[in-house]
Amino acid sequence: MDGLQVRFRRPGIGAALAAGIAPVTEDQQVRDIIAPRIKVAATALLRIDDARKQLEGARMQATLDLYPETETETVVIGGRTVPLEQEPSAALAWGLQESPVWERELKGFFGSVFQVGAKNQLVSLTPHRYGQIPVVFVHGTASSAGRWAEMINVLQGDPAIRDRYDFWAFSYDTGNPILYSSMILRDALTSAVKLLDPEGKTRAPADGRDRP
Repeated sequence: MDGLQVRFRRPGIGAALAAGIAPVTEDQQVRDIIAPRIKVAATALLRIDDARKQLEGARMQATLDLYPETETETVVIGGRTVPLEQEPSAALAWGLQESPVWERELKGFFGSVFQVGAKNQLVSLTPHRYGQIPVVFVHGTASSAGRWAEMINVLQGDPAIRDRYDFWAFSYDTGNPILYSSMILRDALTSAVKLLDPEGKTRAPADGRDRP
């Protein structure tokens, strides 16, 4: 794994993987708010029922389960809760390696002149989980969302933080006027809220600790 200064690994049972995601909806708006090359940490676990008895026979049967990090970090085996092996930093590094985000830094700065910058975009860097508090990272001039990778890696390494917050990023052509870019960001935030919580059921914590 290259590109990140800190590596977070959680020891446990199973084989740690980095998995791509596939859309489960045909709604293009929902698909657009998830970073297209996002990778998530996951764990593959081989389960063999009554292993001792099966070893006596000529054939064995087993099931292979896949556990995304965003859904669980533990599993129950033999009535005991045990942690799963996970490599979140490796998943983040792989996603960054495949992303063209670095190429758009200067292109985004000169985009308003040469029309080479990518479209403005607000995306979730992790699969959105209802009840979590979104934190949006906005990069600076001639930069990109990739510059937040180290910080996001460290924040996700803290269980108290990753259990409470989702991380998002806003990408834009930094050659555009600041007021114009801020308008695009405001509109993108409004659209995301309407799309993910159309009925307005999710509310911000009242005291910074409680959440729905």
